[in-house]
Amino acid sequence: MSAEEFWQGDPRLAESYREAYKIQRDRKNQQLWLQGLYFLKALGCAVHGSEKSPYPDEPVPLTDGERKARERREQENANADFEAAMMSFASSINKKFEKKGEAKIG
Repeated sequence: MSAEEFWQGDPRLAESYREAYKIQRDRKNQQLWLQGLYFLKALGCAVHGSEKSPYPDEPVPLTDGERKARERREQENANADFEAAMMSFASSINKKFEKKGEAKIG
């Protein structure tokens, strides 16, 4: 805020500048915290190995909407993996029954 705006401008303008500063400060603090979180995850991955402490494949969700979308994607992936495992299992069982000349499953 310039001196001219402070002395000759609207008094509420100073309040707006102060609020904007707080928002910028909080945003910077959030960015630095997030950077520290990523650093901690990378350090854990380097020290403990990627099996025990894997580095995230995608950014940390910042909002509830992003978190829910990520959970939904993870659930869909788990469902697809389960379906593929069940299809593989059914296929192996069908092959055993085909050898014996019995009816197919599924």
